Amino acid sequence: PLGETRAAAVAAAAADAFAAKALAAAGVQKPVSGCKRPRPAALASPDLLWECMRASSSFARRPLRQILKRPFSAEPQNLMGYHTLKYSGLAAREALDVRGLRSGSKESIELSQSHAKASRVLRPSSSVATVGLSKCPRRGLVRLDREVNAKFYRRGLLNLARQKYLKVRQSFKKKRPRPARSRRAKKATVASA
Repeated sequence: PLGETRAAAVAAAAADAFAAKALAAAGVQKPVSGCKRPRPAALASPDLLWECMRASSSFARRPLRQILKRPFSAEPQNLMGYHTLKYSGLAAREALDVRGLRSGSKESIELSQSHAKASRVLRPSSSVATVGLSKCPRRGLVRLDREVNAKFYRRGLLNLARQKYLKVRQSFKKKRPRPARSRRAKKATVASA
């Protein structure tokens, strides 16, 4: 029996190597680190969670129907703030959010994702992994692209995450007060000369 399991492991490794070569030949990116592991069987599926919380979530903010038809959400890890399954941070297997943080006068941008280890899902305090993003757009967007696109993590939300990164960065900029210039003062100096 031990020889059979060893032979099966060798065959599986050979199949993985062949698949990696085929992907490389096709030009498909290889993930930077391991892909996400599936949720533990004890947890409910995202679809079931969404059906339970769709109508009765305490995070849902429903405006007047005459003005806006789309409900908003205040839940953490919600990239767009819309109350939908696509952007939900509580119902999704892989939550994603870009947010700005202020501590005193210091401002920073943070990318938060679900933790890669499936066992961390059962521990709410450590279920989210956060990564700091540079405020320099050249470096910050490269890091964001590496964390989302290269690791195959919610690649469909990459453009929205990039837009939100730029908006958060723009919100940190302060308006410079323009000095008030008097037109009379100009005339007075011209008249005296």
